[in-house]
Amino acid sequence: MGLCNGRLPVENRLTVRYGICGKLMLFVLFVAISGNHGRLASKGGLVIFGVEPIASVYFMSFSTSRELTILKLDLSAKAKNGINFILAAIIVWSLVTVVWTLPYTTNTKAIFTFIIGSLLLPLAWLFSRLLGTSWTIPDNPLQPLGLWLNLAQLLYFPILIFVFLRHVDYFLLVYVVITGAHFFPYSWFYSTRSYAVMAGLISVGTMLLGLYTRPEQAFLMPALLVGCLVILVIWNVADYRKSAQLYQAALNGQSTP
Repeated sequence: MGLCNGRLPVENRLTVRYGICGKLMLFVLFVAISGNHGRLASKGGLVIFGVEPIASVYFMSFSTSRELTILKLDLSAKAKNGINFILAAIIVWSLVTVVWTLPYTTNTKAIFTFIIGSLLLPLAWLFSRLLGTSWTIPDNPLQPLGLWLNLAQLLYFPILIFVFLRHVDYFLLVYVVITGAHFFPYSWFYSTRSYAVMAGLISVGTMLLGLYTRPEQAFLMPALLVGCLVILVIWNVADYRKSAQLYQAALNGQSTP
């Protein structure tokens, strides 16, 4: 399963393409479901993938910063700071960690990593049902922004695919850094420092592991990610409970920070 003139064999390239197409199809399904929710909640016009609600966020005029704070508290309380996605990621990256301890070639382990990654959205949906988190919040104009923050990850995939095809030894490092870095804007989205702190820790920690560990210790990078995700879940649970209290207080006419 080695490289042929700097390229993967045909069967491996096809496997990667099918893995990527599978992830794209799952994501499109997720976007379509969210778009339908937004369309039902819209008071006018066609809503495609939440475009209209996002435009309303950019152009709406909040009379006070308190209104924006209340909307963000609403997101945090109802979506529970996105813990369904974090729990799903813990399972996915735990499986990836196990894969990278196995005696396979780097190419094979990278392909398995692509395939395992396609489990994220179905698992997130399952945890959403189990934990009672809101998959969509149609009456909150900020909610579609979370969808677009997820969609932004797809724009990083050309880098990941290039590394896989030309420098596969760095594939896992790049994948973990992309995964960790994409958490950063959710710190603003959910009004919690947890995502920003973990994004920095995952990205910098993975770089250091890549610099100072041997290739056969590559499993330490996804293991670091899993450890940070566990901390992130605990931190997010504590924060969303505070947000729920503040949101309820705001609805009762009390002041918010």
